Amino acid sequence: MNAKIERYNRTVQEEFVDYHLEDMAYDLPSFNYQLTDWLIWYNTERPHWTLKLKSPLRALLDTLQLPLAESNMLWTDTHNLQKNQ
Repeated sequence: MNAKIERYNRTVQEEFVDYHLEDMAYDLPSFNYQLTDWLIWYNTERPHWTLKLKSPLRALLDTLQLPLAESNMLWTDTHNLQKNQ
């Protein structure tokens, strides 16, 4: 289990944090909003090798045999949230 967590942390670091270091240092609220959007993308759209290049959402929906359109209400759109600074 620890190896999976370490691999996930490495993915977040390499695919997101390394490209947003300036925001993390100087604009933490912006960094957090961008990270939330990235995590939603990571869990809903990004293909994962362990899931045979399906997104986690697609793999879940295939398991439950649900069409993607019925699940859109389950995910948050952070673009419309007001920033509290």
